Amino acid sequence: MSYITNTPVKDVAETICEKGLQSRNVLDYLSQFFRRDLQFLNTVYMGDWGRESLQKKMQSGKNERITIRFTPATYENIYSLSRALDVTPSKATALLIDASIRNTHLLNAFVKCYLHQHIDAARMKELKQVPEIHQ
Repeated sequence: MSYITNTPVKDVAETICEKGLQSRNVLDYLSQFFRRDLQFLNTVYMGDWGRESLQKKMQSGKNERITIRFTPATYENIYSLSRALDVTPSKATALLIDASIRNTHLLNAFVKCYLHQHIDAARMKELKQVPEIHQ
């Protein structure tokens, strides 16, 4: 995403985390791993101490360390998520990014927002004429 949008990785990751924390689909996905309860808007996700901790689990693929600066409000939400998952805030951030990029609607919204800010109307019209690729 960083390469496609010519945006620093830290900025892409911050935006993806913020959008992921606001997405019910992302939290629904992560809730299967909650070991503690978490309240999100009007929904209370129930944790289960019987679930295995994800703290020691390695994610497949290439892993790199990045530095992300969050607003205090976003950090508080990540901290709450980390408590529900029973992992460190850093691990919760990695899991949140992973869950968020699995949500194609969230990624499409990110790219559309970028395109609307950086591409003129004529170019946008041309892009809309490109057929979708189905996998």
